[in-house]
Amino acid sequence: MKSTPGGVWRAPDPLASSSNHNQIYNELWTKCVAHTLEFYDYTFDEHFQGEPITAFLPRRDINEYLLGRVTKGHPTFFEEYFVFDTQVERVQETTNKDKGSFKVTTRNLVTGEVNTQLFDRCIWAAGQNCEASIPKSLQDVFHGTGRFSKADVPSTIIDDHKESKEPKPDGADFCLLHSVETKRIQEQCNGRKVLLIGGGFSAEDLALQCVKWGATHVHVATRQDDAEVTWTSQWPGNKVTVHAEKAVESVNTDGEIILTTVEAIWPIGYKKTHRLSDNKVVLRGINIVIFCTGYNPNLNMLDLALRPQSDQLPGFTMGDHPSLYIEDFDWSTWKMTKKNAAYEYTGDIPAGQKRMIYAGSIHPDMCRGVFYENPHMMYLCENGAESPLFSLDVSAWLLCSYLTGYAAMPSVEELKALSMEEFLDKMQRPIFRFQMDEAYFEILTTKREYWGLSTNSDDDDSADMDDDEENKDDDEENNDSRSDPDVDAYQVYMIQLLCKIMKEGKHPGPSLGTYEKLNKTGRRLKEFMDSAYDMRADIETDYPDDWKWRTFRDADEAELVFSIHTGTKGRTLRRRWMDAEEGNLTSIRNGVL
Repeated sequence: MKSTPGGVWRAPDPLASSSNHNQIYNELWTKCVAHTLEFYDYTFDEHFQGEPITAFLPRRDINEYLLGRVTKGHPTFFEEYFVFDTQVERVQETTNKDKGSFKVTTRNLVTGEVNTQLFDRCIWAAGQNCEASIPKSLQDVFHGTGRFSKADVPSTIIDDHKESKEPKPDGADFCLLHSVETKRIQEQCNGRKVLLIGGGFSAEDLALQCVKWGATHVHVATRQDDAEVTWTSQWPGNKVTVHAEKAVESVNTDGEIILTTVEAIWPIGYKKTHRLSDNKVVLRGINIVIFCTGYNPNLNMLDLALRPQSDQLPGFTMGDHPSLYIEDFDWSTWKMTKKNAAYEYTGDIPAGQKRMIYAGSIHPDMCRGVFYENPHMMYLCENGAESPLFSLDVSAWLLCSYLTGYAAMPSVEELKALSMEEFLDKMQRPIFRFQMDEAYFEILTTKREYWGLSTNSDDDDSADMDDDEENKDDDEENNDSRSDPDVDAYQVYMIQLLCKIMKEGKHPGPSLGTYEKLNKTGRRLKEFMDSAYDMRADIETDYPDDWKWRTFRDADEAELVFSIHTGTKGRTLRRRWMDAEEGNLTSIRNGVL
């Protein structure tokens, strides 16, 4: 649909309207340590010509790296095989379903010409972070209190730190934005107080950007106590306040935003919310409210018969829809193993007592991206690993292996059996069962001391790594600062799952181990995933003015991470991130960083 390749990393369109969704901005950076994104067949050494990279990379460098990998052996690849400035209007199944034919209608956005073609296979790969999403509960709270971004920004915004001779308006008057609208956020936040709602990496990134763009203070409200935005131990100038386990309750006629404590929330959806009415936070003088509340995939071009139920794709959570509940499994046949990391603490908790929900990479309508209703329809999705480019590369290789016959594609029955097998395996891992079993969630949240509990269980996932001779030296270096064993369990499992998919698709990259145990390379990848957390949690402010400017992107620990393919170590930024020039100059290749 766009004019150039690169997805979310491509250059921003200077002519795009400020309210255009999917707005790209030059100041976008990687959320994870860049070394976890490196490809085996096109290393950072090759692309950056031996220049060590920083722990986190800006948009321009990632975009050039991705395009460089594609074109290094085929400079005219995009000219020959891609069609730009073209929108897919509709994808239909033909009457000859056995052959899997698809009728695809497209529109050229420059000429307006409509074209229809037939294809034997179809892969949806439009990206899961496509359309801005704002929960209806939040829309209702802010209804009538301000103006969403399609309208002009109110000119009568009143700051609480300034005296005004004009009376306050009858009701609030906010500029309401979504996190995708970064151009408009940059235009409006200077000298104003900002509230970000949401605790993911979008909130973290925009909190830093708003401070850099001149916001007087940034408040962040997140329902979770361990969201990504809570990891950071220090914000530049102490201009960011994170309100963990807080949800927006209401907005009063004076424009005050009331946050209330979220005591417990089931990770799936918003229905299991319990609030403590006697523990509130009142925010005054907020001018801009930014909804960092996620995205929905765009499946509108697909006929309903080609879409998964509820239009949801495999992701970290997929709840609050009856079609995603597991209702046809005999849970009396399933037992919690005594070697489970939580067994000693909780005892045997029978499954199936309440809602059981598909979650994470498990989906009721597809497995490995193959759609059960029509296996010739496929979906390219992330599987939840904190190495998204590598994860997508592994998944894309698997689908290509299926299409070319390089790897035999399982039958629908085999895929369904594989999906249930992995679901039951996840049920033995507390961090996943916590998301999938409502009864288990309720029991574990009443035993809060479990979180942070260490265990020496033989079957503990945090210890489920290869302990051969070549790895013994690494044990002393693997000092993860996180105390929650389930964080380790999540990281390890997702890499193990990648190992499994790599084997199924005959991926040519270096082995990370197996589904049962990680090897040395897999352990290194896991350690560097941990580094993304460590650099946020352990921000050093040793000198008098460090607190005014230091961010996690200025990490001195960057030299502790290195390429798992070449061994080249990372480096720190050459200048303070807060002082670095923005726009097209934001690159580690031109001396600015």
